[in-house]
Amino acid sequence: MKPDKLLLMILESVANDYEQLDHIANQVATWTKTPIDQLDFRGIEATLADCISSGYIEAYELNSTAPHVVKVSGTIANFNQHWFLITELGKAKCSSTP
Repeated sequence: MKPDKLLLMILESVANDYEQLDHIANQVATWTKTPIDQLDFRGIEATLADCISSGYIEAYELNSTAPHVVKVSGTIANFNQHWFLITELGKAKCSSTP
């Protein structure tokens, strides 16, 4: 799969709400008609990491106290603990990519 296509799918999967890595992977699997056990998780994690470092997506932890959502610096090692959401820069990337 082309890296730009995967990047756009990941951005789309977090465009409307906070999502976890497993939801992102399930969305990519559905959209590409790839069985989940054949999905390139490392590629998804690497692209997600690139999206975070580029400012397209931010990583968050949910908290039971106020504020309920706290921005964190996401790393691949702890992606399973975080929730992800698109940024305004990520939205602009979606609308500028053909």
